[in-house]
Amino acid sequence: MGTSDRRVGGEVNVGYRTDQVALKTGVTYRQLDQWDRIGFITPSVRPANGSGGGPRLYSEEDVRLVTVTKRLLDVGFRLGAIREHGPDHLDALVDWTLHTKVKVSA
Repeated sequence: MGTSDRRVGGEVNVGYRTDQVALKTGVTYRQLDQWDRIGFITPSVRPANGSGGGPRLYSEEDVRLVTVTKRLLDVGFRLGAIREHGPDHLDALVDWTLHTKVKVSA
């Protein structure tokens, strides 16, 4: 699965469409849309611009954040707890869960 190349106003935006991110990460299209609407994980290549603005485009880093968030949700973290830690600490949370091998209810 490759990235999308779209020309917008003369410049090329390279990124993953929401459907591609959903397929790659196992997070539903609807969940990605919700996370964007609440400002949790927003597409950094091209954010939503209403109808007719073209598809959202996610960067590799955005896709990584979605993947890490999914892992944390899968082991029992709540979205609110993940949001409180912020993107800079998500990798540390995943490392912690891998080393403790416990299911959490944070």
